[in-house]
Amino acid sequence: MGLVKKAHVFFDKVVDVLSSLASLLIFLIVMAISFSVATRFLFGVSWVGLVELSAMSLLFITFLGTTWVLKRNGHTTMDFVIKQFNTRTQAFINMITSMICALICLVLVWYGAEVAWARFIKGTYLFSHVNIPDAYFLFIIPVGGFFLFVQFLIRTYGYFKSWGHPGESETTN
Repeated sequence: MGLVKKAHVFFDKVVDVLSSLASLLIFLIVMAISFSVATRFLFGVSWVGLVELSAMSLLFITFLGTTWVLKRNGHTTMDFVIKQFNTRTQAFINMITSMICALICLVLVWYGAEVAWARFIKGTYLFSHVNIPDAYFLFIIPVGGFFLFVQFLIRTYGYFKSWGHPGESETTN
């Protein structure tokens, strides 16, 4: 197995682990909110910090799970427009849009890292009830953006191969 293939397999495993972490966070949010509601109802005790941490976990869920969804073509697409073209043109359009999305993700990684680092250096806090620096929450943006960037590059390459394949059908779907 070649180095590129091994890296691709490793990347896929990491993406699967990140999506599992996102799933675990969803479970923990459900449990935390249920616990908060139960303790408020039964004992009159409110857990404001749990609600705030649950809200911030949504950021992690988004950036941990979105690459997994992209890998499985689960994102919304304009396929009713794309399907009007032959398969070679479809591959070309998908290749170009994947390249554009990869560049956007690269900007997200760069800017997200700058913002998270600046917040870390300044030591700013996001919440009034939870005393955790906001940089600890914001670092997931460049991390998740990086994985999206790589996945879009993988998609771009796949579309490039299908676009350049000489035996590709020219029929319109």
